[in-house]
Amino acid sequence: MSKIKFKSNHTHRFFLEITPLVDMVFLLVAFFLLNSSLEKISSINIDLPSAEQSGQAVQSDLIIRIDSQNIIYFNDKKIEISGLKELIDASNLSKDNKIIIEGDKASSYDAIISVIDYLGKNGISNFVLSTKQK
Repeated sequence: MSKIKFKSNHTHRFFLEITPLVDMVFLLVAFFLLNSSLEKISSINIDLPSAEQSGQAVQSDLIIRIDSQNIIYFNDKKIEISGLKELIDASNLSKDNKIIIEGDKASSYDAIISVIDYLGKNGISNFVLSTKQK
């Protein structure tokens, strides 16, 4: 007996279905977005001093940081103390807004006091000193 070969007009092509792959990528992106922290992360390491009575937590967009080398940062931007008033004026500080001062526990007392003194001389008295809870 002889074998009969039939020819098909259809060629077999490899086809990769990417719809499930797109669905999985979308689900992974949604998962990581929902589980990510929405907190502002600073690139400046400040080791805050601890206190038993820290008071209420205050949220503000205006943060002055003094690191362990006594370098002053305004909203993560390195500044000189003389340029502080212009930056605060440009940020439109309202009566309800407070400036948060975060001083590293290794920074000098003089650096923190000079920032507070500079704010006071320029009529800005709406600030808080940040600590961490013991």
